[in-house]
Amino acid sequence: MKEYRSALAHSLLRTHRLDLLPLTTEQLKTLLENPPFLGKIIIAQNIIDANVIRAIGMKLEKMKTLPSKGHLWQTYWLLIIRAEGIGAGLLGFKSPPNERKQAEIGYGIAASYQNKGYMTEAVHALINWAFENPLCEGITATTVKNPASNRLLEKLGAQIINQNEEGSSWIIRK
Repeated sequence: MKEYRSALAHSLLRTHRLDLLPLTTEQLKTLLENPPFLGKIIIAQNIIDANVIRAIGMKLEKMKTLPSKGHLWQTYWLLIIRAEGIGAGLLGFKSPPNERKQAEIGYGIAASYQNKGYMTEAVHALINWAFENPLCEGITATTVKNPASNRLLEKLGAQIINQNEEGSSWIIRK
């Protein structure tokens, strides 16, 4: 097992091919300042774009006021392809489960690692993790426009709850 230096490394999720590492506030800041590397992990090109930079900024602001036990629900989880030791994508929730016991998920992967099943495997693992918490009974994805994201959600058994010109909204129930 690879060793990852992180205050949250005890929460590492492992799948057949992947490690999902929840990032600390310090690691999120490092991604903003020095995106090609996170410690000894090489970060794939093009996963840190303007949208991700904005999202990391919002996550860091929310994490300042969130109790540390809620950080796993707020942070990004780095998708690490174990065989290559490369961080190829990010996924995570936008906040802890709400009053309807639902949490919204978001994800992205470097273009060179798309269409290999990595993100489906990672999202499945993170959803299973979320459903271990009794406060979470549903995972949502809103205004999904990307056809690959729609296919991923279909594969995981999500149901469309709304569809319009802005995109599709989905839910996966426990």
